[in-house]
Amino acid sequence: MLEERFGNNHVPLVSKDVDKKLAKLAAANAALRANYESGWNLVVERDDVLHVTQLIDRVYSGEGMRLDQFTGVVAKRTELTEGEHHVIETDVEILEDKENIPAFRAIVEELLVRGSAQRSELIAFFDEQGQDISRKIIDGRVGLLKKHKLVLRGVYVPKTFNAFKVERLISELGCAL
Repeated sequence: MLEERFGNNHVPLVSKDVDKKLAKLAAANAALRANYESGWNLVVERDDVLHVTQLIDRVYSGEGMRLDQFTGVVAKRTELTEGEHHVIETDVEILEDKENIPAFRAIVEELLVRGSAQRSELIAFFDEQGQDISRKIIDGRVGLLKKHKLVLRGVYVPKTFNAFKVERLISELGCAL
């Protein structure tokens, strides 16, 4: 329940050890209710766990935090829809086949490794690889990224959230890039 509503990579609200945290909080709730067996053995019941998850849900989705909405926005920004994926795939294939120069994947990977790059840096990268890639080809490939809002203008910087879209695009399209 909590993972579905609040789980995202940018703000780790629900971490891998959430079960341990829930157990501790549920035990605290049981102690607060003085739910002990004979010999002072604490009894944690299902209701204690439900109470804690409902409390966390209320805090995270409350008026002051709205982390449920934030998680939804992050999901939309980091995932390609099937429509987006198809359009980008088609655009890449048309551009790469038309010019018969497979440069898109290398540009995207270089942007992700560097974090940002200028045109001259991308040209230098291809020169180091022994490939003669013109300014026009680089501008065309980066223009495709800009068209689909996967990089910012000016210095080629992958948008913070959209870098995840680019990584997914590379992994799904494989050799097509």
